Amino acid sequence: GKLGRPVPVLTARFVQLAHAQGLAVHAWTINSTAEAERLLDLGVDGIITDEPSTMRSYFDRSQYSVRI
Repeated sequence: GKLGRPVPVLTARFVQLAHAQGLAVHAWTINSTAEAERLLDLGVDGIITDEPSTMRSYFDRSQYSVRI
């Protein structure tokens, strides 16, 4: 059957609430640079990817300050 619409989990509010509780937020299996940017803009603390070379190359040329 149909699963319906996706339910957003990693939202700005989620990140804010987690950080207010002293929790770090890490996103797993992010392989799109656009999605990585969106999550960094939300304030996530870490991104796990299957494409580390692609991410490193992209973020080395971007305005984002990330530690890889």
